[in-house]
Amino acid sequence: RQLAESCVAEKPPSEEDSTLALAYELLVCCCDNDAPGAVRACSHDESLGPWFLAHALEMLPSGSDHLPNLGCDQREYYRLQYACALLPHIATRPVALRYLAMCPTYGPCVLDAVVERLGSNGGDGEHLDVLPTILLAENLGLKRASAAATSRLM
Repeated sequence: RQLAESCVAEKPPSEEDSTLALAYELLVCCCDNDAPGAVRACSHDESLGPWFLAHALEMLPSGSDHLPNLGCDQREYYRLQYACALLPHIATRPVALRYLAMCPTYGPCVLDAVVERLGSNGGDGEHLDVLPTILLAENLGLKRASAAATSRLM
């Protein structure tokens, strides 16, 4: 933290260069293991997308805060949010399934719900592609969801 403070004291970020100010704020949050501060910094910067927010807490050295009302930690919460944003689109569904595989508390339940709806029409009227999703679920070690979807096909 002292190094970050001395660097900013040497060359303070200008108002035009918000990237340097954001980098400093994130570095201080990492040094202080301040998960809410890192999320707050990422949330207020319009140039950062949901992907960055989903991974921002990985910069913290010892993990993230447990969210007792949700039953998971902040890392899983933001990964779930990102995965749910990717799930409706066939092209991004494989990426969403990979994120769900990284969510030990709620990932399997969300994946089960997705697989249960496979084969029906999506909100945009497109037919969901069942087989690639089943194969990807198997490759990710999500056997229960894969078996459930396979039994629905038969």
